[in-house]
Amino acid sequence: MMDTIKRVLAPPVFPGDEEKTRQASFLNELIGINLLVAVLIAAAVFLGNNVSTRSQIIAMSWLVVLALAWRILHSGRISLIAFALSILGFVFLTGANISLGTVRTPTAAFYVIWIIVVGVLFQLPGILMATSASSLAVLGLILAENAGLLPQPNYSVGVTQWLNYTAVFGMTAVMVYYGSRVTRNALARAENEIDQRRQTEMELRKLTRAVEQSPASIIITDMDGKIEYVNNRACPGPRSGVRNDKKELLAMTDTLQYRNPIPHM
Repeated sequence: MMDTIKRVLAPPVFPGDEEKTRQASFLNELIGINLLVAVLIAAAVFLGNNVSTRSQIIAMSWLVVLALAWRILHSGRISLIAFALSILGFVFLTGANISLGTVRTPTAAFYVIWIIVVGVLFQLPGILMATSASSLAVLGLILAENAGLLPQPNYSVGVTQWLNYTAVFGMTAVMVYYGSRVTRNALARAENEIDQRRQTEMELRKLTRAVEQSPASIIITDMDGKIEYVNNRACPGPRSGVRNDKKELLAMTDTLQYRNPIPHM
């Protein structure tokens, strides 16, 4: 039973495309947490006093959107879901603030969460776009409220505000946890790559010493026959009576004859 649940809730994986897999994992977690938060907010809306029908419709509509997004996500359409959730999240969030009649509610704080989410999905362009859109939305809400264009707000406090703040705290905690986990995983991968590189360098140094100290003459050429490497045995030095110099050999090609051929041992 648990294996079935894990398999159903697991994010889609795209072999060979690490970035797409990362986005799918993030969106899968985001939708799951948002479903829980949306249920919490819906409960707050329906349990609260003097909550408008408009707010109730928005809360229920967001639940339906999240359920559809989760289904589409598991069909592999990652880019579509990332773009759609970013746009619809802003629309529903702004609509919720309008229905409340004021920005002086916990709901306005969700703009911060929205900016973080869009930033994770679309990097710097997403951050700039989300920040600008949120700032303009809040400015518009302030101007509309001062002009009396919004519904009359209800400033009473109760379980609705408590549940809304709990939802904000929960989403913030999830974003912090996700960022911390991504950072730890990145550091672990970097440390593993450094260890592998050190091991490779050690093996290369061993191989280099073995080639340099080999009793056989070793000459390596490129595809054109130009000599690229000679070991010490190929340039034994003046005491051996052979006048081949390493710089001279490196300037030769394998089709040229040495002036004093290296004797075979």
